[in-house]
Amino acid sequence: MSEQASISNVGESVFARNRKRKFSGSEDARNAEEPQVRTPRRTFLVLNEDCWREILDYLNLKDQLRFASSNVFFGEIFKRYASRRYIHIDSRKIGDEDLKQLLQFVGDYLVSYESELNYSSNGDQHLWILRSCCKNLENLKMTFRRFRGGWDDLNSLKHLKSLHAYLHFQDVDKQCTRFAQNLKQFKCLRKLNLEAPSYNGRGLHVLDKLESLEVGYWDGFDAESLADCCQLMKQLRHLDFGYRIQNVTKNNFDILVKNCKQLERLAFGVGYLDSTVPYELVCQLPKLKHLKVWHDGSVRGSLFEGLIHKRSSPLESLILIGPDLFEEQVKHLCNIYTLKELYVSCDSVPLADLLKLKNLLYLHLSMPSITNDELLDLLKGLPHLKVLNIRNNFNIDGSFVNRVRTWVSEQKELRGKIKIYLSHNVDTVNVEPFIEIIRGSLIDPILIREELSEQIQN
Repeated sequence: MSEQASISNVGESVFARNRKRKFSGSEDARNAEEPQVRTPRRTFLVLNEDCWREILDYLNLKDQLRFASSNVFFGEIFKRYASRRYIHIDSRKIGDEDLKQLLQFVGDYLVSYESELNYSSNGDQHLWILRSCCKNLENLKMTFRRFRGGWDDLNSLKHLKSLHAYLHFQDVDKQCTRFAQNLKQFKCLRKLNLEAPSYNGRGLHVLDKLESLEVGYWDGFDAESLADCCQLMKQLRHLDFGYRIQNVTKNNFDILVKNCKQLERLAFGVGYLDSTVPYELVCQLPKLKHLKVWHDGSVRGSLFEGLIHKRSSPLESLILIGPDLFEEQVKHLCNIYTLKELYVSCDSVPLADLLKLKNLLYLHLSMPSITNDELLDLLKGLPHLKVLNIRNNFNIDGSFVNRVRTWVSEQKELRGKIKIYLSHNVDTVNVEPFIEIIRGSLIDPILIREELSEQIQN
C-alpha cells in the first residue's frame, strides 16, 4: 500500500469517527423521513485541523516529514502542526537530515534548541540554519568549537534569553574571552551557563544584565574574575561558581555580599577554601532563599547558626553535597524551620530533628542506616512532603511497601501525591491513592533550579 493511500485510510477512519460523534440519533430519524439526495463523496482532504493533528500524532518524526514533503497542501498542514509540537527541540534525538528539514518547517516558532555538550560535538555547524530559519530562538544549548573570525550566525539570534555553552577552543584564554565579550550585544540575555575548561573568566564581567550565571565546574576560573563579575552584575539572582575556584578570600565574600543584593540562589564549594575564610558571610544576603554548598566532610556551625537567625527572606532550600556529616551537625541545621527542601548525607538518622521540618516539600537523604520504621515515620510526620529521595537505602526491603499500603488504608484525610525514590531492594510500584515508589534516585535538587528558570522566563 502506498504512503498516500495509508494516510488516506487513517484520515477516512478519523473522519468517520468524528462524524459519528457529531450526529445524534434524532438526526438519523429526520433523514429517514426526507427524500434521499445524492451528495458528492467526501475525501480525507477536507478533514479539519483537529483530525490532521490526530493523524500526525500516529506518525513518528521521519514519517511526518515524508508526509509534509509529499505536496504543498500537506506541507502547510505540517507547518501549523509543528509550530505547536516542536517549539522545543533536542537535536540529540534526531538525525542530521531530519533535523535540517524540521527546523525549516518550525521556523520562527522554535523557542528552545539543545545539542550535545562535549569536546567532540559539532553541534555548532547547525548555527547557519538556526540563523536563517529560527531567528526568534530564546534558549540555546550548544558546544562551540569553531572560530572563523566572527560569530555572525550566533549573533543573528538577537532574542536569546538563555545560553548554555560548552567552549572548546585551541587558544582558550583569548578565544573564550572574545566569546564572552561578544555576548554583550545580546540585549535580552539573562541566563548564562558557561562550561569552559581552563578558561580564567576574563571578560565575563561585561555581561552586567545577567540574572543567572553558572561557571566554575572546570579548573581555571579564578577568584579575580569572580570579584569582577560580582562588582558589575548588580541584577544577579542566581550565582553558581562551583567548587574548583581557588584563592577565594574574605574579600571575595565581602564583594559578593556588598554588591549582589538581588541574589536569591547561591552555590559554591568550601573544599578549596582556607579555613579562615568566613564564608558564613553569605547569610547576610538579604534575598537569599536557596543555598548549595559542596563540602569535604565538614561545614562550620557558624554557617548553620547564621542561616537559623537569618533576617529578611527565610531560607527555603539547603543543599549540602559531600561526605557524611556528623549527627550533631544535621541536628543543628534542622533548626532552620523554614526549609522546603533539604539535601544531606549523615552517618546516622536524627529522626526527631528531621521531623521538626514541617514545611518540607522535598527531602533528599543519604543515610545507609535508615530503617523501614524510620522511613515510615518520615512519611507520617512530614505532612507536606511531595518527594522523598533516599539514597543508599540498604536496610529498606519489600515489607516497607506492605506497611505503606496498611498506612494508606488507615488514612482518613487525603494528601497530595508523594514520590518515594529508593535506590536499592525495592521495585517501582504504585500504592494507591497517593504514593508512588520508584526504584532509582534523584541526582539534582529541585527548587534551586526550577523556580529560577520560571521566573527568568516570566
